[in-house]
Amino acid sequence: MWGKRKNLKNGKWGKKKNWYNSAEGFYFKGLLFKYAKDYEKALSYFKKAVEIIPDFWKSFFEIGYVSSELFLFEEGIKAFKKVICINPKSVHPYYNLGWIYAIIGEKEKAIEAFKKAISIDPKIPQAYYNLGVVYTEMCKFKEAIKAFKKTIELDEKYFDAYYNLGVIYCTLKKGKEALEVLEKALKIENILMLKRYTIF
Repeated sequence: MWGKRKNLKNGKWGKKKNWYNSAEGFYFKGLLFKYAKDYEKALSYFKKAVEIIPDFWKSFFEIGYVSSELFLFEEGIKAFKKVICINPKSVHPYYNLGWIYAIIGEKEKAIEAFKKAISIDPKIPQAYYNLGVVYTEMCKFKEAIKAFKKTIELDEKYFDAYYNLGVIYCTLKKGKEALEVLEKALKIENILMLKRYTIF
């Protein structure tokens, strides 16, 4: 004898269906498309998520990220600022804001954002590195050197920090210092190459 049929709306499949169209469901669908690099579809799902939960800061963060990947920088800035309003102690929106500001040429705002990220978490080498890049573009070499040295202090294998530091020393005609850091960069690059091509 057959058992009673379950009502899908109240059974476990109904719950899955409801979850699929919930804010969390849209968020996770957005992540799937993000990882597949289909940023337009990802953006549409992240936006659906925040329509349901207006303070869903993780979804706003992803809106900022995929918007920047689509070169929708104003939308990205707006989304990251929304994350900051909801979760002001999160370091990542400040870091990403700095990145966008640097890309669009608003260097002072980029510096401010990277410094804010560092004030929240002083152990992020990428924030110091990008700060150094911005200072270099502004020809503020003293500040750039300090930022790249801090990057290396936090991550002694940060190849790009050594390389950019060497370039600055070359620009300042400090040959000895340039040679020293560029030799270290070369050693790091050789190690990375060996790891990349060594078959175990």
